[in-house]
Formats: sequence, structure tokens, C-alpha cells
Amino acid sequence: DLESTRVLSSVLTKLRDNGKTIIITSHILESLISLSNKIHYLKNGIISRSFHPEDAETMHKEIFHELDSSIQMQIDNLL
Repeated sequence: DLESTRVLSSVLTKLRDNGKTIIITSHILESLISLSNKIHYLKNGIISRSFHPEDAETMHKEIFHELDSSIQMQIDNLL
């Protein structure tokens, strides 16, 4: 819910600002961008790319271009 999300975001931000290492897994890039100092993209269980939040536009282009290509190939193979 909204309240829990805001509380968790506040706690994680304070921990980050105090120099703590936090590992978060998420499929929602927007939340990672606002909370993280560095974002690692896992592919098949291996870190394939690393980004800083300020590189969000590049991250979106690279990750979603690859995903879109893969999805299109899967759809083409099914049809």
C-alpha cells in the first residue's frame, strides 16, 4: 500500500545516506533509480551490466531494447 511504500522508501534512503549497503531486487526500475547508488542488471543469474541512477535513460534504452528484441523473437517463433 502507499503508506508502507513510503515508510520503506524513507528507511532505505536513510540507510543509504548512512553508508549502508542495501541489496534490493525489483522489476520496477523507477524505484531502484530513486533509491540506489548503483544498479546491477542480472541476466541468467550473472551481472551483465551496471549503471548509476543518473544513467537511467541509457539503462532503459539498453535493457528494454534487448528485452523487446527477445520478446519479439519469441512471439515470431510462436506465430
